[in-house]
Amino acid sequence: LRGAKLLELSNIENKLRKNFSYDHFVNLNKIKIPTELMKQHIIFLGSPGTGKSVLLNQFLNDLIQYTHNTDSAKLIIYDLKGEFLSKWYDKDKDLIFFPFDERSERYNPFNEIKTEIDFDRISAAHFPFPHGIDAHWHQCARTVFRSGLYFLYKNKLTTINDILKFFTYDSKTMIECFKTLPVQYRDAINHISDPRHGNSVMSTLHTGISYLKYLVGKDGDFSFCDYISKPKYNNSNLFISNISNYKEIFKPLMTFAFDMMISQLLSLPDDRDKFILFLCDEFDSLGKINSLFDLLKVGRSKGGGLICSTQDLGFVSKTYGSDLKSSFLSNISSSFFFRINDPKTADDISKVGEREITKTNEASSISPAEMGDRRSYQKQDKIEKLFLGSELNSLKDFNCFMKLSYFGISKYEVEKRFYDPKIEPFIDINKPL
Repeated sequence: LRGAKLLELSNIENKLRKNFSYDHFVNLNKIKIPTELMKQHIIFLGSPGTGKSVLLNQFLNDLIQYTHNTDSAKLIIYDLKGEFLSKWYDKDKDLIFFPFDERSERYNPFNEIKTEIDFDRISAAHFPFPHGIDAHWHQCARTVFRSGLYFLYKNKLTTINDILKFFTYDSKTMIECFKTLPVQYRDAINHISDPRHGNSVMSTLHTGISYLKYLVGKDGDFSFCDYISKPKYNNSNLFISNISNYKEIFKPLMTFAFDMMISQLLSLPDDRDKFILFLCDEFDSLGKINSLFDLLKVGRSKGGGLICSTQDLGFVSKTYGSDLKSSFLSNISSSFFFRINDPKTADDISKVGEREITKTNEASSISPAEMGDRRSYQKQDKIEKLFLGSELNSLKDFNCFMKLSYFGISKYEVEKRFYDPKIEPFIDINKPL
């Protein structure tokens, strides 16, 4: 009667052709996906080894060429293994950001300061309010960090070493500094004047900026906000590595970087001709991005989109709250569902393929010959699923259910097409002791 339908790939592609220009698309061999559809967001969901990264590389095979040759186009590629960087990085066009890679852009948080409101943006991105935990200490740390950055900026103390040094001052010294600031920055004094309260605040603050000690002496002029907004970075992709050995060290930095870039994108005028795509493997390895749901809801009007890969949706509940898990999935128009080991996640996903149908039930009875046998028919409307959670639990590697926006759902087998690395995925600047 209504709801989802399981279609052949050719039927879905015919629908796509009627609704999108095929000037720009990703060729997956069995189907061509228009780049315009990617600004409505895509998720790859499945257990390790099921084929997600293989499919992501097939996306990148065309997307890299598209961004290098299209005005106002760029990719931000988050990569825990350096796999994508080793296969797709172009040293003449693209950028790398990872503090422990010798090819990395050099950075300083003060590079994001353009207006006074940026002190609030930087502080909020460093100290997002955690789900399920009292946000009081994070709010206090956010306030102290904001005032400290403002003091340093006004006094031209803008190296990374200056930031670290300031926040190791004793509370009395910091309070004297804050007293020199305009009244709207003096609220930080209240959070550190009491020693017991102040110790908890500073402990939270130090946790949020602990990565800075690994950036000392690596100051540079790269800016995440400028990368999004400045024309000089058009056609240049940004590879953000976070190699697994160091991922916990730089998790706050990577989360901060994505929050700043997404916020900057959303602050730009509407421009559907722009193409700025955030492609994130192992998306659950990032922390809470304050601006994530704004990207999902309004990013398309700014020319932005998200392609993410993760093992299950448990990280959404843990990081953002269980009430936002359904909102996360409902704001992503296209999905590739591989084998999922978690039964709860698999059952939740199976609801994507629900449909209402009419079934006719037949009943028969045997009667004496003079009366004749009897049959009765009854129609009943009911809801059924195109695929069960248990089917997702047992999918073979390289097989998935593909949902492309409202154009339909189909079974899809990923082509076993692989790409060889061309350069080193990671060149470590750290030397053995």
